[in-house]
Amino acid sequence: MLFLQGCKDTHYGANCSQRCSDNCLGHICNNDTGYCTNGCKIGFYGNMCNGRCTTCPAACNRSSGICLGDCPEGQYGDACDRTCNQGCKNGCMKDTGICKACNNGMYGDVCTDECSRCQAQCDKNTGECIGDCPVGWFGVFCNKECSQRCADRCSKDNGICNSCVVKNFGINCDKNCSDGCATDCDRNNGSCSCSPNWQGETCSEVKKRSASQTEFPVTEVGAGVGAFLIIVIVVIIAVVVLIRTRKSKESKYASSVLFHKSATDLDENKGYTNLGGITVAIEDPDEEPQIEKPEECVYYNNLSVAKDIPVSDLLNIITTKQAKENEGFQKEFKSLPYGERFPCEVAKSAGNIPKNRFKTTFPYDHSRVVLESSKEFNSDYINANYIENMDGKREFIASQGPRVNTVVDHWRMIWQEHVNYIVMLTNLIEGPKVKCHQYWPEAGKEMDVDPFSLTLLEEKVYAYFVVRKMAVRKKKVTGSRTVVQFHYTHWPDHGTPDPLNLVDFLRQFRHKIKPSHHPILVHCSAGIGRTGTFIALDVLSRYGKVKGKINIIEYVKAMRKDRMTMIQNVDQYVFLYHALYEFFRRSGQFVRKEDFLSEFANLNKAETKKQLSDEFNELTSLKPKYEAKDYKSGKKHQKLNASKSVLPVEKYLVYLTSHIAGRDTYYNAINVSSFAQAEELISAQFPVAGAAIDLVRLLIDEDCSFLVSLNPMSEVKEDDILGVEILECMSWSSSQTVPADKSILINFIKQFCLDRRSHPDGRVAVLSKDGAVGCGVFCAVYNAVQQIQQDAEVDMFTIVRQLQVRRPEMISTVEEYELCYDAVHQFLASDSVYANT
Repeated sequence: MLFLQGCKDTHYGANCSQRCSDNCLGHICNNDTGYCTNGCKIGFYGNMCNGRCTTCPAACNRSSGICLGDCPEGQYGDACDRTCNQGCKNGCMKDTGICKACNNGMYGDVCTDECSRCQAQCDKNTGECIGDCPVGWFGVFCNKECSQRCADRCSKDNGICNSCVVKNFGINCDKNCSDGCATDCDRNNGSCSCSPNWQGETCSEVKKRSASQTEFPVTEVGAGVGAFLIIVIVVIIAVVVLIRTRKSKESKYASSVLFHKSATDLDENKGYTNLGGITVAIEDPDEEPQIEKPEECVYYNNLSVAKDIPVSDLLNIITTKQAKENEGFQKEFKSLPYGERFPCEVAKSAGNIPKNRFKTTFPYDHSRVVLESSKEFNSDYINANYIENMDGKREFIASQGPRVNTVVDHWRMIWQEHVNYIVMLTNLIEGPKVKCHQYWPEAGKEMDVDPFSLTLLEEKVYAYFVVRKMAVRKKKVTGSRTVVQFHYTHWPDHGTPDPLNLVDFLRQFRHKIKPSHHPILVHCSAGIGRTGTFIALDVLSRYGKVKGKINIIEYVKAMRKDRMTMIQNVDQYVFLYHALYEFFRRSGQFVRKEDFLSEFANLNKAETKKQLSDEFNELTSLKPKYEAKDYKSGKKHQKLNASKSVLPVEKYLVYLTSHIAGRDTYYNAINVSSFAQAEELISAQFPVAGAAIDLVRLLIDEDCSFLVSLNPMSEVKEDDILGVEILECMSWSSSQTVPADKSILINFIKQFCLDRRSHPDGRVAVLSKDGAVGCGVFCAVYNAVQQIQQDAEVDMFTIVRQLQVRRPEMISTVEEYELCYDAVHQFLASDSVYANT
């Protein structure tokens, strides 16, 4: 009889010739596979216990090798084989590498960002300074300079001086005490003890004048003719005399596009220059190229593929993901592959490191733009990558903003790749930091970037962007090429722009460019954050418009395959969702002026009335739904509002800054952008009884050069008085939603446009009974006229929508919406200079 017997516990295999691993507990394993039956000895893992836990401080999981317990201080990762960033204090989180705390002077998840001029520490998450700022600085980041007229410190919150230097007063110590003061004057109102021959509260009057002759300064605001009347209402302020000292100053509404000064304007040994009182670092080609560090994050390995999102479900998905302080967005963003994932060896070579703006942002070797070498240029390197669209076509080039030493390479790339269109998403200087070197010529000057010469053919300035058309010539090459740059100028230094404004910029960009087989160049400063956000918005919006669905997370992954860290932080990622939602909600259409004349010649036609009614209803459905907290100031000052139903949205409220005893900083007025200038307009109500002085403060504080009154000022019952010249529409009663004679509006706007052309500086205050009725129509038609004069087309739907974002009560009836179209049609039909473009 034959007895069959298996292997001993310590052996395995067909003939039991294989010995179990010495690392198996008890040397026991499965007779067939050799897998350790009772697990592994400490320090080993795997089926056969042949893996060694070399980096674990203690034991590791005997199946996966993942370290059990915490990693040694300074290490993280499943195998504790990754090193925490040097900025971390007390180590970092084992799973994520996020620092537990930061060393002094550093902040961010991995403590790579440097705090600003904080006197002590800064917040680990935001970088905001904790405690007071050093003497002479203010702001949450302590990066804004106090007025030089502050005697010592200024308020960290708003920059208001704690005390003034001798002979100065005012909220910012920017006013001079009167020459008649015998002593230093009062910090708040300028009052003082008078020298001989001077009198008055501020000693600004010579004694030969009587007190009754004290003059209130007159503010010129502009005047119209014809159907509007210039009236002067003299109002006597009984208690407070507000003295206005106008000084020549740079308007705070000047272009946000800042330019480098030439080297000859700099002190020989200084790396700084002064622009508008702000000290700004100037790039030096010999200094370290790492001016700032882009945010870093942790790579989470996630091989799963996310599902497509129907564009109709986008709002519900946003609502879900932003619950619990954006918990869903945070989790999704952290699942993205982050940082350097592929080789970047060319970028790290010694000769190319000075060409990189940041020390950790490099182009991948496999997707980088390789410049053609020649006798003149032996380097093929530029910090730029090709980016694919949804179809896998290399539709974009994502690039860092040019440095002083890379401007030539920038134009070599543009010429080589036949780039027709550039999208620029940063200003040259933001805060104290140089973001990009100017690589285009100024008007009337040719720019030589050997071997290229550049000429600015045209520059159009809009509220939130600038379009520049340039001719580019290359030496020894016949002819020239046209390159058009679309420069978005209102992306804030910290945070993200208004979604609707960036969507409108994208629509304008796509509307103005022609189809091209050549790549579109997109850059910001590092070429990853804003650049990635814009490219994703462009690609996904076009794809979703055709397919009805999008996949945001998968496209961001695809971009990061081509260039590291595209969409740099979670705020930009959340912003992308909101911008896509705004894009898919509803967009207007650009109507050429010739088509506008024919299509809207008769607003009484049934089909035209239905079209405008449908558009108006659509606009009503798109109005933002603000919460009570968004009207905090208006609710707090109900007695100062002409209407309880028209309150200013906190985000757009104009605060009064001049100091008057007994008066607050509130006035029912909001900032409004025109088509060509950000926040050129102020939409405000008439002052309630006893508050005329606040209107004067508004005009002075905001440096207004025009006051446009859409209703007769005689209807305003005031006990207080003010002297001011007013451009006044006498035929539009405040009891009427639209004027009885609709032609008055376009005549009024025509005259205003002429006056404004003669006096383009300063802001425009537009007043009506409640700051909404009348103001909305005026602003909409004025913006439409500007669009016609600039682009020979108009998009009334978008114009009105942007106004209603800031004050939802504007154009709240279909009659007002029809009046906008009617007035624009009259403008185009009139035989005058106004319609010339």
